[in-house]
Amino acid sequence: ATPRRAWGVALAVGSLFVVAVLAYYAWFGGWRLDRFQHTMQQVEKGEASSEAAQASLDDLAHWLQYGASPHARTADAWALLAQARSGLEDYPQAIEAYQQYNQLTEHQDAEALALQAEQILLQASKKMAGEGSPTPPATALALLDKALKKNPQQANALLRRGMVAYGLAGNAQQAGNATVAQTQWRKARQDWETLINSAAPTNLREMVLPLLNQARATEKLPPLALPVSEGVRVSVTIADALRAKYPPDTTVFLVAKPRAGSDERAPYAARKLTLSDLPGEFVLDDSMAMRPDRTLSSASAFDVEARLSVSGNAIPQDGDAYGRTAAKLGQAVR
Repeated sequence: ATPRRAWGVALAVGSLFVVAVLAYYAWFGGWRLDRFQHTMQQVEKGEASSEAAQASLDDLAHWLQYGASPHARTADAWALLAQARSGLEDYPQAIEAYQQYNQLTEHQDAEALALQAEQILLQASKKMAGEGSPTPPATALALLDKALKKNPQQANALLRRGMVAYGLAGNAQQAGNATVAQTQWRKARQDWETLINSAAPTNLREMVLPLLNQARATEKLPPLALPVSEGVRVSVTIADALRAKYPPDTTVFLVAKPRAGSDERAPYAARKLTLSDLPGEFVLDDSMAMRPDRTLSSASAFDVEARLSVSGNAIPQDGDAYGRTAAKLGQAVR
């Protein structure tokens, strides 16, 4: 059965939105931005506490909201603040910052509309943790609808709106309301089918695929696989005897490289998995290229190698276990 709070749990997927704010540097009050960036670098290195980052961020936020001149309160400033607040899971402040940004951009940025909705849903999920079946906030749904009206293939909006419908379907199913459940399953299916056929990042499409196929099964539709055009779909399995020798978090590298015997060595694409991800089906494509001038689509044929690395080192080490197979673009291989 679908969990009653499936939509809330699933919403913890990390944000896809990255805001370009470097051009705003000169406007933002140099020493405040310098201090904030320096503090965040120290936090990443373990040289400063999260409390120090929070204090620096609070100073930026207070200045922006109360001390900055009107011309300094630009959309980019609010975008920076929203991104930082959401990274610290400060949902109320992130929501406020995204709201300010969206107002200044006249609600034309589909990605930012989806991110404001995401923060509202995450806040609602956190508040209702351990309580009864949640009802998604109407404001979040309205923002998602508006985002998809602006851009029908906006990945985050498709993901979130599908998650909401997925959870509502589970709630209705448990309540014995088959008609509502089926309507919501259909809504989730439609959004996610659009998502997996879009240019969204491969790992996002892979994440949603099992949920999509569950929704399709309720309509007696066959399961789908990820479309592969300029990539390769790889099914990776591991023998039980070999799995038993390693912990679940052991690193597994999946790499597309020149054919065995070739003078070339540089890989075309790579991704990092863990043993707990196996067995599974994964895609290698141009988005995983090691160099922008050396993509998978530039190779007509190649080998795909799955390597279990105890050390976690990208360079092969003694004792690594691996399997290798020949492949071509658009193929599905094992």
